[in-house]
Amino acid sequence: MLHSNLIPKENYEALAPEKKEEYVSMAIKMILRDNIKTGLTAREIEDSTYFHRNTVSKHLSRLVSTREVYVNDDKKKGGVFHINGNPEHPAFTEDIFDDENKRQYSISILENKFNQFIYIQEIAKNAYAKPVISGGILVSPKRLDALIQGLQKIKSQIDNTGGGNNDPNGQNS
Repeated sequence: MLHSNLIPKENYEALAPEKKEEYVSMAIKMILRDNIKTGLTAREIEDSTYFHRNTVSKHLSRLVSTREVYVNDDKKKGGVFHINGNPEHPAFTEDIFDDENKRQYSISILENKFNQFIYIQEIAKNAYAKPVISGGILVSPKRLDALIQGLQKIKSQIDNTGGGNNDPNGQNS
């Protein structure tokens, strides 16, 4: 049965390709949010939309890789997808802007059914200059000190070797 909040299929098909991409991701997150307690399999998401299974699969993979969605490997169901929640403490959100490399990072506290995490997102701009999550990691607060130590070691190594090339393509300025 189709999810009640989807736009009509004709309206979806009339969208520009970039808008379709945005809409599919938004729709999948909305459907998962509506099923927050149980989660859904990819097949159940397909059955509640008019999106092709390859489209659903592609978007679920991207949402998992950016940590907006996680999958519980339920062998009987082939994986159950859950929305990862929203940042729990927006007051603790820290945005870092890297103007030189035109990148933005957002660090916040996120809570899902398993625990609280530090959520680090890389935010890029899409074709319409709208911010979109392009990558993300979840770090357990218990492992945060180890992560910081590891980052400090890497930074020290870069500083000691005269590195620090800021060009993401490896070109010297």
